[in-house]
Amino acid sequence: MTYFTKNCTRCCDLELKEYGFKRKKGVYVRVVNDVVQCLEIEKLRSGRECRGMFSVLPLCMRLSEEYIFGVVYPRELRQFETALGPQMLHSWELDPKSEESVKDCVAEIVRHIRSYLIPFFERANCCETGLAEIVAVDKLFNENRISCLQMNGMEDFSTPDAGLNLLDRAKYYMALKNGDYALAFECQSALLNQNLIAHEKRRHYDFLPAETLERDRLEIQRLQAELKRIEARDTEYFQRMIDENEAYSRETLQKIL
Repeated sequence: MTYFTKNCTRCCDLELKEYGFKRKKGVYVRVVNDVVQCLEIEKLRSGRECRGMFSVLPLCMRLSEEYIFGVVYPRELRQFETALGPQMLHSWELDPKSEESVKDCVAEIVRHIRSYLIPFFERANCCETGLAEIVAVDKLFNENRISCLQMNGMEDFSTPDAGLNLLDRAKYYMALKNGDYALAFECQSALLNQNLIAHEKRRHYDFLPAETLERDRLEIQRLQAELKRIEARDTEYFQRMIDENEAYSRETLQKIL
C-alpha cells in the first residue's frame, strides 16, 4: 500500500464510516432508502494525480455488482469547485514522493467530502429527493466547467443542454419511480436517438457480424416499445418493473456488502 493510499484510506474512513458507508474493493458504499451511494478515490496511472468519483444510483435500476464497483455514471468530486488550469477541474495533483504533498492532497479530498459530498448524499437519500439533487449538481458542475474555461481563456463548444445529460440512466429510473413521465420520456428518447445514430453508422461497416446489427435492431425495438408505454402512462407495467428491479438490487447488494 502506497503512502498516499494508506493516508487517504485512513482519513476517508474517518469521514465516511460514521455515516454508514462500508469500504469494499476500494469503493465506499451506502444503501439508504431506495438508492445506493458510492465513492471511489482513484490514483491515476501517472501517479501524480488522483480523483474522486461518486454516484447516486436508484435500486430500481436493477444494479449488478459491476454498477457498484465500476462507479457507473460517475461525477467527479473535484468539480464542486472551479480551478485555474483546464485539467484541474477533474483531479488533484500531488508528488507521491513528498509526504507534505500527499498530506495536502488528502486534506483537499477530505475537505470536499466534508463540505460538499456528505451534504449532497444526505439530501439525495432517496429517489424522491435524489432526482432533483443530481440534476442540480449536474447543472452546478456544468456552470463550473464553463467558468473554468473562461478563466483559462477557452471557448465552450458544448450543446446548450450539456448540463442535463439525458443519457444518465439513473435519472431515467428515478423519474419512473417518481412518476415523472415527462422526464422519463426525454431520457428514453435521447437513448433511442443515440442508438439509431449508432446503428445507422454500423450498417456501413462490412466487417461487423450480422448478430451485432440484429442486437441493435432488437434494442431499438425495445426502446420504442417502452416509449409507447411511457406515453400511455402504463403505471402497472412500470411499477412491476420497479418492484422486480429493486428486489434484484437488494439481493445483489446484500451479497456484496
